[in-house]
Amino acid sequence: MARSLTFDLLEHAQSTPNAPALLLPDGALSYRQLDEAVWRFSQHLHAQGLGPGEVLGLTITDELTLVLTLLAVIRLGATACSIPRSATPVQRREMAARGAIKSLATDQPELADTAAPLLLVDRSVLTRARATIYRDILCETPTAPWLLITGSGSTGVPKLMAVSHAQTVVRSRIATQALRVTGNDRVTSLSHFDFSTSKFRLHEAFSVGAAFALQVWGQPDCLDYIRQRALSVVYATVFHAETLLARLPPDARSVLGSLRVLELTASTVSDDLRLRIQRQLCGNLHVRYAINEAGAVSIASPPTVFSVAGTVGKPLPGVVVEIVDREHRPVAPGAIGLIRIRSPGVVDSYRGNDDATRQSFAEGWFTPGDLGRFTEDGELIYCGRADHMMIMNGINIYPAEIERVMTSHPEVLDAAAVPVRHMVHQDIPVCAVTLKPGAPTTGQDLLLWASEQLGAHRPHRVLVLEQIPRNHEGKLVRAELAALINLSLAATA
Repeated sequence: MARSLTFDLLEHAQSTPNAPALLLPDGALSYRQLDEAVWRFSQHLHAQGLGPGEVLGLTITDELTLVLTLLAVIRLGATACSIPRSATPVQRREMAARGAIKSLATDQPELADTAAPLLLVDRSVLTRARATIYRDILCETPTAPWLLITGSGSTGVPKLMAVSHAQTVVRSRIATQALRVTGNDRVTSLSHFDFSTSKFRLHEAFSVGAAFALQVWGQPDCLDYIRQRALSVVYATVFHAETLLARLPPDARSVLGSLRVLELTASTVSDDLRLRIQRQLCGNLHVRYAINEAGAVSIASPPTVFSVAGTVGKPLPGVVVEIVDREHRPVAPGAIGLIRIRSPGVVDSYRGNDDATRQSFAEGWFTPGDLGRFTEDGELIYCGRADHMMIMNGINIYPAEIERVMTSHPEVLDAAAVPVRHMVHQDIPVCAVTLKPGAPTTGQDLLLWASEQLGAHRPHRVLVLEQIPRNHEGKLVRAELAALINLSLAATA
């Protein structure tokens, strides 16, 4: 039986009590101070009836309060289930019901519109409370997962997955060894802790005794703040990278050159974006292919992250990746097929969804529904989602293939390819693009250029938009894009 993740914090509080654990805009908490604060929060939650195996919903605005509550949940052997502030009231109620939460922890009662009882957390009060260490409330070997994650489902029904302490330990070891993260690093994740990405990055940092900086993205000058705080490892998304690049003058060069690691994850990182990051932000770019169900699968690092088009790296030690067809037979070398993964970090199933579990989990393998191929050198090339593949006149056309070519055009900033359904041809590929400032090219120019590059796999329309709708993690919001495309096509019909 695996021991609790909280022992990383407990052990660093003993061995390196004065080392920084959390870096804050107005100071820092050492590992000893953080451990004491987590005991206070643990006592508060325990007094409100939270115990091992019970699920606590988290809708917390203040990031430090959210982190302390999360760490207390872990210490008690309970399970955390984030219910994001951005969710609608209907979504929050559905998520609370799906996760079977016992109560909802919040610092903003007006955001709490679930049926579950409220559990108020107030950092200003709790951090002043006396921290008495009650060892009897510490769950040393929890049997319940520490985290429930709600993932998107291609059928429109969200999938709920539970991540255990043991699975997280393995994931952290794989990722920190790949990036060589140590106790000397100062780490941050630019995503909010509503997202599971930051929760896992926090544990990765604590597993090796590194310092983790909070509230970085909300700073008036994020780039300057990263430099001032001497951060060495920054985890971000395409959204963050594009936003930072947009704030820079065209002649800016390597403004985050002091970073040892700048890692992007959560969505496809185009080759053009990689080169712009290399030129203007940081030459130490890493691109992580990771999945909620499995953790880190591969990480592309310099120099291949820049020289091999579309690479997400080679499978990490301890992770096995195969490319197979829909009957789970290995495809020919270099051919595109379904990615399937075997790793001790993979979750066991989808909670309450036997059909989805049977489709994705079989004989020790997890098949996420992603398409990919291997190069001759063993680099994994991500080719998009299988359920996004288009079939036109019997030809398989992959959105990632179109998008990679379109973003390689010197005047294109972003691209997204989606199908327009047709009774005869099935899927007609349409590509939406945004252009770099001042670019004179037109959709027709790009259509001709794409035809030369892609032949039968080309888009049949190229639409120039002011912005392609993406969420905070940089993932395409397909419904919004489809609506924009339909409006544009109707206007030109």
